[in-house]
Amino acid sequence: GQCNTTWSHSVLREWARYQTGSRGHSIKKPTNKGIGKSGVKGSNQRAMAAAMRAKHRGSEYFMSSHVGCYKASSEETYFGGIRIEGPTAGGRIDSDERNFKARFKSPTCVSYAAFSIRSQERLLSGLAILKTFFIMVVLILASLVFNRDAQVFVIGPIERMMTLVRRLSENPLDSANLDSTTYLDDDKKVRDQGYETILLEQTLERIGQLLQVGFGAAGAEIIGKNMNIGSGKLNPMIPGKKITAIYGFCDIRQFTDTTECLQEDVMVYVNKLGNLVHTVAHSYYGMANKNVGDAFLLSWKICDGSVDGFTNFADEASAEQRAAANDSILCQATNGSTRTPKRQITPSQMADAAITAFIKCQIDLDNENLDGCLTCYATYDAILRRFGPGFKIQMGFGMHVGWAIEGAIGSDLKIDATYLSPHVEMSDRLEASSKIFKAKLNLSHWLVNLATPGIQHHIRPIAKIRCEGVPVPITVFTFDVTNNDRDFGIATAIVEERSKRQQLVDWQTPDFERIRRDLHPRFLSTFRAAYEEFTLGSWHNAKDSLRRSLEMKDRDGPAAYLLSFIEDHSDIPPVDWNGAHFLDNF
Repeated sequence: GQCNTTWSHSVLREWARYQTGSRGHSIKKPTNKGIGKSGVKGSNQRAMAAAMRAKHRGSEYFMSSHVGCYKASSEETYFGGIRIEGPTAGGRIDSDERNFKARFKSPTCVSYAAFSIRSQERLLSGLAILKTFFIMVVLILASLVFNRDAQVFVIGPIERMMTLVRRLSENPLDSANLDSTTYLDDDKKVRDQGYETILLEQTLERIGQLLQVGFGAAGAEIIGKNMNIGSGKLNPMIPGKKITAIYGFCDIRQFTDTTECLQEDVMVYVNKLGNLVHTVAHSYYGMANKNVGDAFLLSWKICDGSVDGFTNFADEASAEQRAAANDSILCQATNGSTRTPKRQITPSQMADAAITAFIKCQIDLDNENLDGCLTCYATYDAILRRFGPGFKIQMGFGMHVGWAIEGAIGSDLKIDATYLSPHVEMSDRLEASSKIFKAKLNLSHWLVNLATPGIQHHIRPIAKIRCEGVPVPITVFTFDVTNNDRDFGIATAIVEERSKRQQLVDWQTPDFERIRRDLHPRFLSTFRAAYEEFTLGSWHNAKDSLRRSLEMKDRDGPAAYLLSFIEDHSDIPPVDWNGAHFLDNF
């Protein structure tokens, strides 16, 4: 029918804005589809065909319909969209929505137009891609920042703590310090800022160090098994383990009287001496074990189990057995500062190190008395009243080698990790005999025979004794020190820069000659001859040689002891004399 409503081109723009809220342009792609069809259906087909002809996607155009129509000029051809070069007769569209809907429901005529919004859609699509890319960048950066914070504050500390626990469970005497080489730059910055995970990490580090200090070498098995990640409840009552080791016992002289004089300061006094002894022992592959008030027990572990010839009192400790032990056993030498195994050494090299450690302790003690950290005690009023001027702190040292049971003593409430053995007690008895022989360092013949043969040039036997609990006689040796050389032992205590290993003891080095350079050149040979005559029962000749020894070294304790023993027996050996004598209170 004939349209009752017409509209102009300006109405078309308003129409588009009303329908879409945007401004598009009409599609002007010629098409034959729908030509010749009148009414709503023909108009719709022509508009859709124009859009399809222009290859528009569904999102790149929109269809709009309106009640009303107009007749194009004779120059224009019906396309899908309608273009008007100028205004035509008719009025504008009624913008009232209700009137529009009412007309559409009962139209006289309906017109369709297809509008292209391709450029706008492409722009929006590009912006959407940029938006997506921007969001991805933001998420990636946020993830990296989050992961960095998680790594620095949570993951990194937890991994280092787990590494420390695993390392101590595998080697309880390994360094309990966290490896600083694993720290990132950010880790180092936040380490001092007091974050919870950092505090927990530092606490675990200190706990590991306290375990090592508290349990020592004898408690290594306890630490290892209880720090194993797979273990359950705490079990300090670990069964003991048999080992063979060198035991060193040192005692502070006049300790009871000194304690009464120093009172509260006695703890600092003992700890200074303990630090001196422990530091030297650790520098020479040893381990501090037990502190008993006025005494310290140290150990140099050779191996688990037994060593043929050097485990029991009845063992011969021959040169052949020493060679066999060196060929079959390698001891773990440790670094004195970190206690980390650095190299494997033979039992003889371990014995050399242990003996040298106590020689250095003796020298360092005298130097500290002279002008070190111990000089202050000589000026205490209570010390001066009790001992008079010239007070010097003295210590005795005893060393032995043999088996022991390594483990914990006590209960679930309190345990002490230590060694139980008559051989540990023997080191104590040898130290105590230093008060009898007046020799600061006493060594058993088992230990001397385990050391490398070069030691024989520097030591001398001072007594062959029998005692309760030991089935064979014990030959006691000592090492004379006349000069307290401050540089003694430094080359051995350090770590070689190139190999990162500790140097070993060499008895041929000038160090051992320097610390006894004031000793008479014929003293050792004269005393050794006197001792040989004494053991053979030729006491008259021994007496003369001992007197000559005292002339060469005034107030030599061992020479005075043997001379006194001969005189107590009226220069006549007992009938059953075999070179050894029974020593009471040993």
